[in-house]
Amino acid sequence: MDHKGKTINPTGVLGVMGLGATAGNTVTVRATGPDAHDAVAALADILANAE
Repeated sequence: MDHKGKTINPTGVLGVMGLGATAGNTVTVRATGPDAHDAVAALADILANAE
């Protein structure tokens, strides 16, 4: 995940929170592997519905 030039490997919620992204920010999510599409879709859904 990338946000404002900071890149993390989101292996846990604390890593994601460490990005400092807030509502309205753009976050880039990339994944590899057989479940990559589903993982990105699930994370995008979580981020889109976060308050």
